[in-house]
Amino acid sequence: MAVHNPQEERIAILRRDIETLQDGLVDAERACLVREVERLNTPPEPKPEPKPEPPKTPPKPKSELEQGFEEKDVSKLEGCWNLQADVRVRDIDTGALSRLTGWRACFDGKGNGNQTMRFSNGNTCTGTPISASFNGRGQLVLKDAKDNTCSKNGRNPSTYYQRELTCDLSKNGNFANCSTQQKIKGRWEQKGKGTKLRR
Repeated sequence: MAVHNPQEERIAILRRDIETLQDGLVDAERACLVREVERLNTPPEPKPEPKPEPPKTPPKPKSELEQGFEEKDVSKLEGCWNLQADVRVRDIDTGALSRLTGWRACFDGKGNGNQTMRFSNGNTCTGTPISASFNGRGQLVLKDAKDNTCSKNGRNPSTYYQRELTCDLSKNGNFANCSTQQKIKGRWEQKGKGTKLRR
């Protein structure tokens, strides 16, 4: 009759467990090696093509007015310009008010020019010489050579006093902002800002 030996049975169980663990470790190592071989055999993913840079927007060409201010060159002002101003004139005899409705000045390449102004009462001032120059601060100066003679269809002559405008270029370069002084009875008087010079 066989004698039951618990100790030997326990040892046998442990040996089977050890063999099972060894087999599992071998399988795990084999799996790791397979994965490594697959990784080495797999070609690397191609690097993405660099995105092309968006085309650069060409700089906005400078206007004649911008060029004139930048170079202090009155020849850039050659041609005709419109001046916009909220001007009201009172007739010293009747007290009636009229409003400036149009003002245009034309220059040659040396800054010499003439101008035409029209008012709501029908008066027109034409032919008065006006000059353009740049002062030491880089401002554009427009100056009447004398008082402006105005009339309505050649009748009822009147006088619009001589003016001098000092202008700075606007931020966008499309026009110039001008302040005005006027020579009234021999004295220059400041008349405020708000006149715009543009093509």
